[in-house]
Amino acid sequence: MVKWEALVSRNVYDYIDREATLAGLKRNAADRLISIMVISYVIIFVAVILLMHYLLKLNILISALVAVIAPFAVPVAIILILEYKIDQRKNKLEVWLPDFFSLTAANLKSGMSFDKALVSSARPEFSFFSDDVKEMIKLVVSGETMENGLKYLASKYRSYHLQHSVRMIIQSIRYGGSVSDLLRSIAEDIRQQVTTQREISSQLLIYSIFIIFAGVIVSPALFGLTLEMITIEDAIWKGILQSNPNGLPSIGASFIKPEPPQVTPTEYQDFAYVTIIIITGFASFIIGTINSGSPIKGLRFLPLFIILGLVIFNVAHIVLNGLFSSLLNTAGT
Repeated sequence: MVKWEALVSRNVYDYIDREATLAGLKRNAADRLISIMVISYVIIFVAVILLMHYLLKLNILISALVAVIAPFAVPVAIILILEYKIDQRKNKLEVWLPDFFSLTAANLKSGMSFDKALVSSARPEFSFFSDDVKEMIKLVVSGETMENGLKYLASKYRSYHLQHSVRMIIQSIRYGGSVSDLLRSIAEDIRQQVTTQREISSQLLIYSIFIIFAGVIVSPALFGLTLEMITIEDAIWKGILQSNPNGLPSIGASFIKPEPPQVTPTEYQDFAYVTIIIITGFASFIIGTINSGSPIKGLRFLPLFIILGLVIFNVAHIVLNGLFSSLLNTAGT
């Protein structure tokens, strides 16, 4: 059996393994993810070389450079997906934590020990968090200390609320404080913070609307307008060069001589596509940051924003092309 982890450095493997754990993937997921990265890299490398050098007849050095860089899109995409799943798990956990802590506090008040109170509170509605709590209790029962068990539980989530709560619980256990009262206080604090965050998000709605309007609607429309202007100018110059093969004479000073544009409509269209994808991509991450404080949450808007931006660009170009078609026909004659 191939040990894919041997193909990368230990630091890279540990990073992928930590990300996979935080994303809730099963054990040995890091090895599978590395295998996907390596195999996809080889496939994309060969495909790009064949496409660019043998089909498009591009220079072998350029083809090789693109073939080396392009496959890195796969690991980047995998890391982004992992980050999104990590953030999704954290958000769900922080919605459940107040209720979980309140149930645990009630169980402690009824006379249960701390480990039994945790297990009784791990109800099905808490989904994967209940499974992690039960796994943590199994470690404690098998001989691990409660302190290490709680730290293990906190390490499975990238949640400040959970990590801070675990630190406070450990301190309370060490120094004999009332854990049930502490859990009630933590639950109330988390509820207040979630409510405050929602209020802030609603107040920042106007900024989200402005970014969507500017990045997803206005920018692609302006690119479409610019493309149409370049298309008209290109058609006009083709008509001029047909009548004056040597170009236009100099105007005034000898160094002022009108020349055709150096950028063709096709080149500008390719540039516009790439730029729109970048602009709409950043817009989605900014929206995610405004709404939740995490840019990764903007990933769910990314496909929609890119598609919408490209559609608006093409619609703007088609509409403007129809409006200026008479001018293009006149220029062509």
